[in-house]
Amino acid sequence: MKQTMLLKLAPSPEQSKALFDTMHAFNAACNAIAETAFAEQLANKFELQKLVYGEARTQYGLSAQMAIRAISKGVEAYKRDKSIKPIFRKQGAITFDERIMSFKGLNTVSLLTLHGRLLVPFRVGGYQEARLNQIKGQADLLYRNGVFSLAVTLEVPEPPPGEPTDTLGVDLGIVNLATSSDGETFSGAQVEVVRQRSQCLRQRLQKRGTKSARRHLGKLSGKEARFRKNTNHVISKRIVEKAKHHHQALAIEELRHIRRRTERTVNHSQRAGRVLGPSGNSVSSCRIKRLLQACHCTPLTRATRLGRVARVDTVPKRTARVKQRSSVSTVGMVITLISMPP
Repeated sequence: MKQTMLLKLAPSPEQSKALFDTMHAFNAACNAIAETAFAEQLANKFELQKLVYGEARTQYGLSAQMAIRAISKGVEAYKRDKSIKPIFRKQGAITFDERIMSFKGLNTVSLLTLHGRLLVPFRVGGYQEARLNQIKGQADLLYRNGVFSLAVTLEVPEPPPGEPTDTLGVDLGIVNLATSSDGETFSGAQVEVVRQRSQCLRQRLQKRGTKSARRHLGKLSGKEARFRKNTNHVISKRIVEKAKHHHQALAIEELRHIRRRTERTVNHSQRAGRVLGPSGNSVSSCRIKRLLQACHCTPLTRATRLGRVARVDTVPKRTARVKQRSSVSTVGMVITLISMPP
């Protein structure tokens, strides 16, 4: 199975300038390629290559293989939605393959840029060092929060499935983000406190409207989302670890039609704290469910997903839903745990 690992690069100022120049030229070429694909209504990479390859080489200074990578990126973005013209940021990702990237030793990578080959050092810890020999295929050069990173692909052997002896039911909610059938509750109180504090702070800063307030709003951007994401990830990992330790399968509550069940119980003033996703599902509950399914399991069809530690059986089963003084059954999705990946 395939996994992704981030390597933080430590380029010199001259190398950073070369990486920026290459990134800007690459994404400018992608914009021109996407514009041609949209104008010609052409999603065939080979036919599009005949129209834009020369321009990508001469006007933007890309190497032969980097021009091919830019064409692939533009076509893939256009294929996602042919009704709109894709637009790429100046500091968007660059795709490197084995022709324009190679590793030199344990802490250096060779990258092709507009200014030639660069030997860029990267920071490596014990986790990365143990997996460097598993790197296969393409990698993406990213620039986030002032740091260059290389997202490499790992080829990891798939762990063998285990046989569960019991089932652990998981009820997903809003006040309590998750409740297991053995009585353990994962509260969303801290998430709600952070949400209310962030909302009040944003309102005050937006009302002030000064340059300093706008700068503060920029720093707050994404902070609450990162906190929610981390909380959901911690909860899902704890549930999976507990089920794995007791050789249990996971039965997840089905969240379809949750909007109908909550319309009469949630007032208009409470809706900010009961945010629903596009399909009507609670955002936190949906994300926890996706983490349990996509990050920790794989369907019976053996389709590959990242970080799987479970197998999904799509046969509906009746599982106990934990509530005080009563037990309500719900149709869920059974996940059979397998061993954790290395």
